[in-house]
Amino acid sequence: MTKPGATSWAVTLPAGTWHDFWTHEIYRGPAGVTVPAPLDRMPLFVRGGAILPLAPVVQYAGEQQLRELTLLVYPEVGPERRSSFTLYEDDGETTRYLDGHFALTELTCAAEGGGAICRIGAPQGDPSVIPEGRRYTLRVRVPCKPLQVEIAGAGRIDEIRKPEDREPDAPAWWMDEEAFAVVRLPPGAREARLVWDAPT
Repeated sequence: MTKPGATSWAVTLPAGTWHDFWTHEIYRGPAGVTVPAPLDRMPLFVRGGAILPLAPVVQYAGEQQLRELTLLVYPEVGPERRSSFTLYEDDGETTRYLDGHFALTELTCAAEGGGAICRIGAPQGDPSVIPEGRRYTLRVRVPCKPLQVEIAGAGRIDEIRKPEDREPDAPAWWMDEEAFAVVRLPPGAREARLVWDAPT
């Protein structure tokens, strides 16, 4: 904030759908909006269709291996809507990436009126930079609670009430307090389908 006593901020949004990262309110651009901006956070918006890889907070590269990644997904619902993100990874310590020692993983989300399919592609390049046993959790912004969730290779999985109720390596899904469907993929799984409208 640059004005004494101000608690809000005017933001100009480009065309498209925008999600307030903090409150999850949805805005349609192009438009000018005024949003809360307390001292402890800045206005932050996520474009509809975005896929954001999130990892635990670390103080330096190499502090811990990134065995767990959460993919924050904001499906852009509509006819043949597909979004993608290419995740780049190297060893985080050396310049071996200059010699091709890095991996690229394509993350995609294909959404339609009744649901979405999220896929994690096979890494391309040097797989040695990716920790063995990498696990993914999908955190998908959904318009309503899914009717069902399926994982490729595992079939339909049951909803659990709380994350702590799940078996360590078992697939599971639940709704969090911010209206995201959280899908914990089992080891090796790379695709999940969420259905929030009854199939026709």
